[in-house]
Amino acid sequence: MTAASGRRSTGWRSSWSKPGLALLLALLACSSAAARSWSSYRLGEFYDVETVTDPVIRRAAEAVLWFGNATGFVVSPDGYILTNHHVYQSFGTRGTVWRHWTSRGYRQSLDVELVTASRTYDVAVYRARASGLPFIPLRTTSARIGEDVFIVGHPNSRAQEVSFGRVLATGLVIAGRPSIEYSAQTWWGSSGSPVCDRQGRALAIHWGWDAEGLSHGRLTGVPFDLMARALPPIAQLAGAGGAAGSATPVAGTPASSGTGSGSTSGSAAARVRHLGLGVPVRDTLARTGEHHYYRLEVPVTGEVAIALEGTGAADLDLAVYRWYATGQLRRLGASTSPGAREALRLERAEAGTYLVIAYSYQGASAYALRAEQPRPGGGAAGGAGGSVVASARGQLAGAGGWRAWSYRASGGALRLELDGPPGSDFDLYVFRLTAAGSPELVAHAASPAADEVLSLRTTAGTTYYLVVHSARGAGAFQLRLVR
Repeated sequence: MTAASGRRSTGWRSSWSKPGLALLLALLACSSAAARSWSSYRLGEFYDVETVTDPVIRRAAEAVLWFGNATGFVVSPDGYILTNHHVYQSFGTRGTVWRHWTSRGYRQSLDVELVTASRTYDVAVYRARASGLPFIPLRTTSARIGEDVFIVGHPNSRAQEVSFGRVLATGLVIAGRPSIEYSAQTWWGSSGSPVCDRQGRALAIHWGWDAEGLSHGRLTGVPFDLMARALPPIAQLAGAGGAAGSATPVAGTPASSGTGSGSTSGSAAARVRHLGLGVPVRDTLARTGEHHYYRLEVPVTGEVAIALEGTGAADLDLAVYRWYATGQLRRLGASTSPGAREALRLERAEAGTYLVIAYSYQGASAYALRAEQPRPGGGAAGGAGGSVVASARGQLAGAGGWRAWSYRASGGALRLELDGPPGSDFDLYVFRLTAAGSPELVAHAASPAADEVLSLRTTAGTTYYLVVHSARGAGAFQLRLVR
């Protein structure tokens, strides 16, 4: 949909430009598909763990943990856990993680405490006071170029998904750490994921991508065969087949190879605090990657507006989840525009509990976070007033279907309203192109309902790509942009 301020446009753009094709690839990379075996996967895609039938992958998934905005995994039945050092820097020395969070809910929450950490190998060891946990054994034989691997994690902080690929290179040193490269897909939130072989053994821990252009591709992890030689705690965990040996928790005293700074505020960020309707809270996100959790109680069904207001040049983000009485978490939406201010609006939020996350994508900032319920009882999308500057209608044939439009913004705040067919689950995504021409997800709304609403702070002259996607169901929809 290409539209100018004050004029409606309902035209469908049937031919894709190069940016449009890149956007489609990004959307596919961010969306779960269905794979049933090693022979049916497509490179670059994520798959809902619940759709995968391979017993090795399903067993490994039982041991994978959600760290709030990253991934970790259990490596011993008595509760030893691995994630990245850079995850520890934002998570802190203690906090709560969720085991085996899938599209059907999660198995259990675990309170964890730091044991040790290494900046050089980008690894942190935590321990949960639990026993009998499912775990992923560590493999200390070298990875082989061409061997199959899979990665289970939480890309973009979604419920567990798996990707498939092969080892592409070994013996690399990237950003000062030994690394291997593979083709299995990852995304923001995949940090700390296990890179597993066909037997379900973790041969590496995923840490990021090659920003230096030294490898054949981009996706990289630190192999455990080299890590175990350098770090005694890792050697103990691997050599004892999951038993931690003499390792004991020393929370707040990480390994001498480097820990970052400010662990006290990181620990505080791992606590879930209270956010009351109409009562703003103020705090500070002290560093890049730090995140704060808030529990929000909504007493009656109706519209809920959540706003995050930071200061300065920091880039803060906002996300909200439905937190069911069963313990299941369902991501409803996120606002990730550039800058220190974000806003989300849930058009018809059910009465119940919600998890709100304020997160520093880049920089430090004091902030105010507030939640309001201006219209208890809800109402139709678009009822909040404003001028419709563009609109489009379309139809999706079923789950996995999508349609997309481009919109060149004139700047300022916009509200996007999607009305889907009853009984369906339609979602809304907003992308833009970076200076390098690659697509970047700016915001999305993905509640289990047919209708979605999100607020977007736009930059004048920037072209945004709006995508309507069916997670479930088929039928006609309408998309409106309201100023």
